[in-house]
Amino acid sequence: MLGHLFGTQAKKKLEWARQIICQSIGATSSQDILFTSGGTESINHAIKGAALLARSIARKGANNTPKKPARNHIITSAIEHVAVSQTIQYLEEEFGFEKTVIPVDKEGRVNINDVVGALQENTLLVTIMLANN
Repeated sequence: MLGHLFGTQAKKKLEWARQIICQSIGATSSQDILFTSGGTESINHAIKGAALLARSIARKGANNTPKKPARNHIITSAIEHVAVSQTIQYLEEEFGFEKTVIPVDKEGRVNINDVVGALQENTLLVTIMLANN
């Protein structure tokens, strides 16, 4: 019984935290607030979530037959965090997503014109980090 009590208390505190964050950022529902264990898990949820949702939407065609996603192109930089690059590689290998890797200059900066030039009709996501730790 004591374990159940601790779990109930933890759930109430988690819901309270969700409500505070929801109000702070103007989210429509506290259920839209998702907590993860850290950056890598967050990156995986964001990139895979966007990609697989796009794939799912594209598959809802005639007889729900698989077809290439309408948006299956991801743009990233040559120096992205490994969690980003491995997640994109997984999507390429397992689901046929395409990627464009934008080079960086000697100071690690991306040229915005390269990003704009890489945009395609089927671009789903551009993921470029601002800074690295």
